[in-house]
Amino acid sequence: MTAPLAQPAADLSQLIFRSRVVQILAVETAVLYAFLALFVDLHPFWVRLVLGFLATSAAVVALAVRGRVIPSHLPGRILIVSAMVCVSFVGYAISNSGIPVIIAFSILSLTMAATVLDTYRVGIVISAVGYVLALSVIVLRSSNALSAVLVFLGLAVTSSFLLIRQRQFLEQARDAALDLAVTDSLTGLLNRRGMEIQVPLLDSVSRRTGQELACILLDLDHFKAINDKFGHAVGDVVLQTTSRTIVTAMREADVAVRTGGEEFAVFCLVSGKADMVMLAERLRECIAEQTSEPRVTASIGAAIGSGANEVAISELSARADKALYAAKQGGRNTIRAA
Repeated sequence: MTAPLAQPAADLSQLIFRSRVVQILAVETAVLYAFLALFVDLHPFWVRLVLGFLATSAAVVALAVRGRVIPSHLPGRILIVSAMVCVSFVGYAISNSGIPVIIAFSILSLTMAATVLDTYRVGIVISAVGYVLALSVIVLRSSNALSAVLVFLGLAVTSSFLLIRQRQFLEQARDAALDLAVTDSLTGLLNRRGMEIQVPLLDSVSRRTGQELACILLDLDHFKAINDKFGHAVGDVVLQTTSRTIVTAMREADVAVRTGGEEFAVFCLVSGKADMVMLAERLRECIAEQTSEPRVTASIGAAIGSGANEVAISELSARADKALYAAKQGGRNTIRAA
C-alpha cells in the first residue's frame, strides 16, 4: 500500500488558523478589559489598574502576532490561562456583586477559544480549569448565584458541543480537500503534487536506514490502440485495474504515483540495483498476468538516486524515463535499469 500521506499543507493551514485565533483572542481581551477598566465603576481602584494592564498586554500580543505564523500552541495557552487567572482574581476582589457574572462569562469565552485553538486533550483541560474558575467566581461573589450558574452551565455545554462538532467537520472537510489535491481522481494513486510531498519523506528514511531510493517508471504498451479500439471508458478501467495491481505487487512502504496518461511510477527503498530490478520484474509480471480484458503489458525503466526535493525527484525521474525509453526500443514488455 502507499505510505500514509504526509500533509504539510494541512499543518500550515492549522498554523495560520492558530495564529488568527490568537490574534482575535488578544484583540477581544484588550477591548473587553479596557472597557471594564474605563467605563465600569469598580472598587477598589487597583482593580482598574489590573484590568488596564491586562488590556495593554493583550493589545501588545495582538500587535506582535499580526501577520505572523505561530508554530507552537504555547503562546495561546499562556494568553488564555493568564487571562483566566487574572480575571478570576479581579472577580474575587471587586465589591460590585454584579460584575462577577460578567467576568465568569468572559472566562467562558476564553474556554471556547481554548477548545478551538488547542489540541483536544489540552483544550479540554484548559476549558475545565476555566469552568472551575468561572463557577467559583459566580458562587463566591454573585448576589444571585444559582441562576447565573444554571445559565453559565447551559451555555458552556451547548457552545462546547457545537464548537467541537464544527471543528471535526472543518477538519474532515480540510482533509478531504487535501486528498483531492494530491490524489489522482481516476486511480486513487498519488498525483505529481502528492509525489512531491511524499517522496522526500521516503528519501529521508533511506538516509536514516542506509538504503537507496529507486524510481520504477511503468508505461502501458500500446495503450493508445486500446483507447482507439475499445473507447476511453474501457481505457479508464484498464488504468484502474493496473493501479490496483501495482498497489498489490509493491511493498507496504512503497509510494505509487500516476504521473500522467498511462504512465505510473513506484518509488521504493532498495538495497541495490539487483533488488530494484527484482521489484520491477514483479510489477511487470503482475501487470502481464492481469486477467481482465483487454490484456496489457508494461515497459519499465528504473533508476536509483535522490528524492530529497522537487529538483532531485525530477532528475531521478528523468533517468528512469531514459531507461524506460530504452525498454520500449528493446521490444516493450521488458525492463531496463539506469
